[in-house]
Amino acid sequence: MPGLPISCRGCCRAPWPPACCFLGEPVGADRLHALGALSELALEGGSFDAAMALADRLGRGPSATQGTIKALVNSAATQDVFTQLDAERDAMARAQGSPEATEGIGAFLDKRAPDFEKLRSAT
Repeated sequence: MPGLPISCRGCCRAPWPPACCFLGEPVGADRLHALGALSELALEGGSFDAAMALADRLGRGPSATQGTIKALVNSAATQDVFTQLDAERDAMARAQGSPEATEGIGAFLDKRAPDFEKLRSAT
């Protein structure tokens, strides 16, 4: 899919519309959402509020894990598949003993929402 980094090519469920690839014509947000290139859509005039709500959700998440995921996504564009798979395997092994994993698994077992913010205030 032209225009997408290698690391993002697997996230779209269908090929890009030919008009986009061959003619450089724009693709609407609804179509991009259907293809999986956009995770969420906002009502007209509501994009700022939607972006802030998404940022708030991300801010309550497991920040160390999010950083690792971001690094893995970024490295996928420059590494061969076997090196990338090794990096992902190693990251998963490191994460298993992390405080974020302990909190996430504990929250699941206790049937409650995880509280990753308490981990940030403890450091």
